Amino acid sequence: MKKIFTLLLILAAGTTVSFAQGIDNVLQFIDKNGNVIADGTTLTRNEVFDDGFEPPMIKAEISVKNTSAQEQGVCLKLNITKIEGGTVQACVGSCKTFDAEGNYNSDKDVVSAGSTMDLATEWILGDAAENAKCTVTYQLVRVESLGGFPPKFGNEYPGATITINYVNSKTPAGIDEISTDGDAKVVARYNANGQKTSRPVKGLNILKLSNGKTVKSINN
Repeated sequence: MKKIFTLLLILAAGTTVSFAQGIDNVLQFIDKNGNVIADGTTLTRNEVFDDGFEPPMIKAEISVKNTSAQEQGVCLKLNITKIEGGTVQACVGSCKTFDAEGNYNSDKDVVSAGSTMDLATEWILGDAAENAKCTVTYQLVRVESLGGFPPKFGNEYPGATITINYVNSKTPAGIDEISTDGDAKVVARYNANGQKTSRPVKGLNILKLSNGKTVKSINN
């Protein structure tokens, strides 16, 4: 009987250890369509956002969802294993930028019960050459929210981890699917002086389409 009791204690201890080593699932990564991004997922991002006002960047397009009925604090841990130019930015609470390989922490912020918050993190291209790459592993960390203003935080609970491979395609988001003429795609672009460009420029843009037609577009 004593042996059986001892065995049960060992099994119970093993179960406790296994649970302790598991990830915290109160906070979840969410994609731009509202779908949960599973722990261990690897994504590729290669659409360049360039509105002519902010520097060209490739966005992670990830959010965090608080699945609990209580307010939670959140922090991002970043492991940059490759960065071929530019800077990685993470705006959680406040914005921080990183331009070298290494391990970093974002600031902390609060996510309301049951709500979703955009994790504004991206690779700002800067001097990154065409086809340059940047690889970042992100880990969600739930932080105990202690209230107050400014917010105070307590214990941390590591959660899901995902990896994003950024690739500088030099192609602005959606430009190959421009609906200027049916299903035609842009195959070349020129500025007002007839010089070939790799991305939209301010003012007149002359677009050569895959169906042989040429159209003009004004970019303010």
